[in-house]
Amino acid sequence: MTKDIAASDRVVELGPGTGVFTHALLARGVPPSRLTVVEANPEFADLLNTRFRDLHVVCADAATDSWQLIDGPEIDAVISGLPLLSMSVDAVTGVLETAVSVLRPQGRLYQFTYGPTCPIRPNLLAALRLRATRIGWTPRNLPPASVYRIERRPG
Repeated sequence: MTKDIAASDRVVELGPGTGVFTHALLARGVPPSRLTVVEANPEFADLLNTRFRDLHVVCADAATDSWQLIDGPEIDAVISGLPLLSMSVDAVTGVLETAVSVLRPQGRLYQFTYGPTCPIRPNLLAALRLRATRIGWTPRNLPPASVYRIERRPG
């Protein structure tokens, strides 16, 4: 999920949990100063602050809280491990609208999910003028895992 991320990218990670993708992003060379993680669970947020001392950790709900604590230039990439399939349509809409609002025009959202199809309904993608492309697939995982790149439609 992190292979398309450049060390120079400004990245926001949603739902980092214990920091598996966070660690991978840092290992790819993304400096902590260019990575912000948004975690709703205060215990996970504390754990992330302990594991990654130089990282900007925001304890907030990505679906309902504004991302006002994310400042600076527009974001190049949003990485999401949020369980969109188990979230309400309103919550998914909130996550997507906010993510798109902070992305630069050519920015992209990467969504990890379990299952063979995109966890975002086609009508929601269309309403937000987004397109989703599956860029990763692990069918032998139980359940199968996928990664989708979500970006603005051209024009």
